Amino acid sequence: MVSRARYDREAAMSCPTIRKQPASLPVEPNLVDYDAERARFCWADARADLDGLPDGAGLNIGHEAVDRHVATPRGDHPAIRWLGADGSVRELTFGQLREETNRFANLLDRLEIRAGERVATLLGHSPALTIAALGTWKHRAVLSPLSVACEPGSVRRRLTFGDARVVVTTRQQYERTIVGHREQLPGLHHVLIVDGRDDVPAGTIDLDTWMAAASPHRVVQPTDAEYPAFVHVVEDRHGRLKGVVHVHEAIVSQVATARFALDLHRDDVLWCSAEPGSVTHLAYGVIAPLALGAISVVDEAPDEGAGWCSRMAEQGVSVWFTTPEAIRAVLASGDPPCGDRDLSALRFVASGERPLAAGDLERWDRAFGWPIHEMWSQPQTGAIVLANLAASDVRPGSVGRPLPGFEVAIVRRVGTAEHRGVQEIADRDTEGELAVRAGWPSMFRLYLNAASDTRRSTVDGWYLTGVQARRDRDGYLWLSDPDPAPDPDRNPNRPAERRQAAAARGD
Repeated sequence: MVSRARYDREAAMSCPTIRKQPASLPVEPNLVDYDAERARFCWADARADLDGLPDGAGLNIGHEAVDRHVATPRGDHPAIRWLGADGSVRELTFGQLREETNRFANLLDRLEIRAGERVATLLGHSPALTIAALGTWKHRAVLSPLSVACEPGSVRRRLTFGDARVVVTTRQQYERTIVGHREQLPGLHHVLIVDGRDDVPAGTIDLDTWMAAASPHRVVQPTDAEYPAFVHVVEDRHGRLKGVVHVHEAIVSQVATARFALDLHRDDVLWCSAEPGSVTHLAYGVIAPLALGAISVVDEAPDEGAGWCSRMAEQGVSVWFTTPEAIRAVLASGDPPCGDRDLSALRFVASGERPLAAGDLERWDRAFGWPIHEMWSQPQTGAIVLANLAASDVRPGSVGRPLPGFEVAIVRRVGTAEHRGVQEIADRDTEGELAVRAGWPSMFRLYLNAASDTRRSTVDGWYLTGVQARRDRDGYLWLSDPDPAPDPDRNPNRPAERRQAAAARGD
């Protein structure tokens, strides 16, 4: 029996290539000549595009995403556009975001959190998530984002596994997932409630009150680029938790790939609607757009196809990075999808994490006249590796080609457990395992407390993804097993998890 995923990919491969005319695009793409850019590109140049801490004191994500803009005219430019669930719209400038993130970092000092200790977030789409993340990095603590779709037992396991000292969450999430397990979390010293309004559960802290008392001034201390910045706790196919550790240097890959894969420009309004606990949202909803000086839209409203259409039109969203579930919701929002809403500002749509069905790809192209660009990444890659580009033809069903800076191969594992190796498969259209040449800045550095797993992940200089793929004659990659080790807690758009997420919101 052919799986639905395999059937859809085979159907997609029969779809005609969508041809591009770069000169006719509304904005000149960042990457026009693919081959020339791949030949020219090096990670050292991408690193040089960032400022680094003053006086050569290292590289800190919080500084790069926020503080460096404040001394420039960008300081008064909106950084976050917050769409409240009640329909309200607020903006935080880079200057305001600097003060708020400084307050959070200083609050961690008051809580006696040391550099290197873990700060978990259990939040939906909200400015609090961005502020907590950036403030954690300024403090040089380590962020551990969790999904609001997790069951209480799963939250407890992840907090324990990640050795979280602090968790930032809402009162509703705390009462749903943590309070019943609090006595089983001796390492969890502090729970910060973001919507307490001076009325928080016993044993927790009202974040707003403590933030108001914290100083808005702070100097980011020297930070080695290899210092741990965040850990994604995921579940493998055997149900084992793995802590995927990334360092501050990951921002180098995330900014470069946002330019290339998402074609992100400084004047763009980007909305990343991926699950807020995912590596996708952290990289492309928080770090990259802010580091590039773009506006990042934060939408607190419940998932809704027609509502998404309206908000994209009202806010002039120009780049939307989303998921297949959201694409299907928009396609189901009306006939035609999105009705008469003005989406003229929307020039680039990307989808990642899981593959789109062939029918969805065709329906979208017919409805809007421009394609969805499928991409591929993993928690371990920390950034997009394969992508369909703004200036390049799109082959529906393919996740595109390797971005500049990444070398990929199709391989087969050879040898024994003691003497392992890989053999590259030179023949095109032959299936094997997707491998990425190790050494890019956002490659995970280790699995938390699992040195043997870390060693086994890389063989002969190749990171082995565990994903089956093939490369066609023109270099486009096609995945046949796009998510071999799904984390059931990572995707709130699966039916059961949608109900959990709705329950958590009180819908």
